[in-house]
Amino acid sequence: MSGIPATRYGERLAAARGEAAAAGLDALLIGVGADLRYLTGYEAMPLERLTMLLVPAADAAPLTLIAPRLEAAPARLYAAAASGAVEVVTWEETDDPMRLVATRLGDALGRDAADLRAVAVNDTLRASFVLGLQRVLPGAAFVLASSVLRRLRMTKDADEVSLLRAAATRRTGWSSRSRPGRSSGGPRRTSRARSATGCSRRVTSTRSSGSSPRGQTARRPITTPASGSSAPASRSSSTSVARWAATARTSRARSG
Repeated sequence: MSGIPATRYGERLAAARGEAAAAGLDALLIGVGADLRYLTGYEAMPLERLTMLLVPAADAAPLTLIAPRLEAAPARLYAAAASGAVEVVTWEETDDPMRLVATRLGDALGRDAADLRAVAVNDTLRASFVLGLQRVLPGAAFVLASSVLRRLRMTKDADEVSLLRAAATRRTGWSSRSRPGRSSGGPRRTSRARSATGCSRRVTSTRSSGSSPRGQTARRPITTPASGSSAPASRSSSTSVARWAATARTSRARSG
């Protein structure tokens, strides 16, 4: 997240670890999305290959970011990894990334991964990843990480407040210069007009300053050559149409 000091991510990770421990969780497992950006600054691509941050709840347990080998370089550039707060561990195409998650968690917590009792995953984690984690962590209950991270993310620090204000200022400036839905020729107006025969017609025009109206279109009533009578508006009922047709035929017969 641009504008956030690198040290702030270490503070966020420590706070998230404390919240996880207070909630009785063994670890937070955070995949690609807003929570990963918040905790590490890493804007990972939403790929079918697993990228996951492991936050064990135990004090001083190492923090690990699991990433595909092809994504290792960009992962190491972001704040939390560049500052040394998080270790980036990669996996190859032939590896089982879920098994790597279990192994790293077990090593960090000092016990077998099958003995873990509760973990939290980010709310937007892909279902296939959740199923894979359940396979390698068979004894763990799974909950949503928002239950732990919500309070942390709702509390904005001074840098976040500054960024939000800057974004609001840019948005306000843009809105004052651009009005969506209006063309360069001015707003389109639609009005109802009534013809001499009593049939309504719709007139649509575009205002153009300093010149006569352009683009005017009108739906005029239908006039029969013989009688000069006008057809009813297009919205008239079928009964009115039938009556008009009978009247027109009678008029033509008399004129003949």
